[in-house]
Amino acid sequence: MESESKLEKVVTGYKLWLGEPGDIVVKRRAQPSTMAPNEIHVLFFPPIDGDGEDNITTVATAGMSVVAQPGSYPYVELGLELKGNCAASERGPIATCLADLASVPFLHNRPFEPNLILEDVTIPLFANMHFALVTRWDRVSDIKLPDTDPPVIILRLTPLYKAEADLAGQMGDVKALTFLEGKGMDRADFNRGSILP
Repeated sequence: MESESKLEKVVTGYKLWLGEPGDIVVKRRAQPSTMAPNEIHVLFFPPIDGDGEDNITTVATAGMSVVAQPGSYPYVELGLELKGNCAASERGPIATCLADLASVPFLHNRPFEPNLILEDVTIPLFANMHFALVTRWDRVSDIKLPDTDPPVIILRLTPLYKAEADLAGQMGDVKALTFLEGKGMDRADFNRGSILP
């Protein structure tokens, strides 16, 4: 029961931060685990209409932070941004991928924290990018979900091509993303080509 109330508080924190989600896809582990979250809600926040808005869908997990992961970021959730609306047919595969990723710190003792490069990860829609970089949501400081105690930090997943992931490994996440975005990379654009040869 305690974990259910934590999950509800995380979902409420997202609503306070981003408003009502357009959709929530619930993923439950086929085999319950005492070591990992057994239920992950994946929230889809559609683009906001209006002048100056970016036409971005924000996708985020809720439930990963119900269990403390090892490392210096014990209570985290994952998020990413997609250009445009996310079709209903795309939400299930994306939710499955994010729910699977949310289990990695617990089942493989690989805590998620900024500057982590995930290999052999393909997030649906980002089919040609087989790496993902874990960063702070706004790159330089931690974003905490409102009204969560202990604080839940949102980590951003940025799908990358191999050469871009190699650069992040050499330069670190902040410098690499600053460089890549300076060259025109749009992290939400799943149809983009590699910025580097």
